[in-house]
Order: sequence, then structure tokens, then C-alpha cells
Amino acid sequence: MNTQNLNVPVITSYVNADATAVPASSYNAARPIYVNAWVDIFSAKGQAGAGEFATSISNASFLSDAEKAAYAVNSYAIAGYIAAHVFTTGVKAVAAKDGNEGVLNWKNYIAAMEGYGNIDIPMGGTVNFAEGHRWGIDSMAVLNYTPATEAAIATFGQVKPLEDIATVVAKIK
Repeated sequence: MNTQNLNVPVITSYVNADATAVPASSYNAARPIYVNAWVDIFSAKGQAGAGEFATSISNASFLSDAEKAAYAVNSYAIAGYIAAHVFTTGVKAVAAKDGNEGVLNWKNYIAAMEGYGNIDIPMGGTVNFAEGHRWGIDSMAVLNYTPATEAAIATFGQVKPLEDIATVVAKIK
């Protein structure tokens, strides 16, 4: 798009919702960048989850100060933290489920996750594996890119807050 001078809004996946992934030399104000995002750091709940994540990173004794600073604002590190939260919720559900006798295996893990109900996502919506649900997190927000200036780093700001699929579908019916 840059080399062809194509100046239209860009709408891309949450995979690109990390401001460090946008080369400053290719940004063009006539070609604004929008991404969907399943991570919310803008609401009060999202801010609380982001604070817990930052504390976890800060307390990681195996990371250097430079790594801590880099990971604290990295979208991929946040996604990994959330994935670990969901996984450990499942491990705890296995331990709490009667009949598992302390055995952690895929059969017990899947059964525990299917019986758990909504798992609250730090900095996000929920995920639920009950009744064969396999669609993952069902909430998205829309963000837009703001390039770096002399006074500030590049960021993505919120355009539309996190909404789940049911809310979006209700708006279009």
C-alpha cells in the first residue's frame, strides 16, 4: 500500500495491534490504521488487569530490567499472560472437580473446562467452553493507530469499546 501510494483506511487483525509493528516510515495520515482487539486496557477492569500483568512482569526475577520494560508494553507478552491465566484456571478446575482424584490429563482437563462456565479474561471479556463452545474469546474492540511524536510513543487508542458477539448481533437485527 505504501509503495503504491494507496491511501485508504487499513483495517487489520488483532495480530497487528502492537504499535511497534508499524514502521514509522510507512505510516501515512491519509491511510489510517484500525485493528480489532480482544484485549482491553482502557476500561477500569482492563486497567486493573493491566496493573496485575505489569506487577507480574515487574516481579519476574528471571527478567532483566530492559526485558521487564519491553514486556510490560508488549501485546504478545500480554496475550501470553492471558493464555496462561486461562490454562491455569483449567488446571485448578481439574483439581477442584470431584472424581478426578488429582489426575491431570487431557480428558480431565477438557471435562473441567467444559463444566467451568465463563472464565473471566484479565483485560478482556470471557471465554466459555461449555456445551461444545470452541470459538474462544467472543469480545472485540476497535482501535486506531497514533504515530509517535517527539513527546510520545506510538500507540493504539480505542475507537469502539469491547463488545461481545451477542451485543453486536443484537445491534444489527
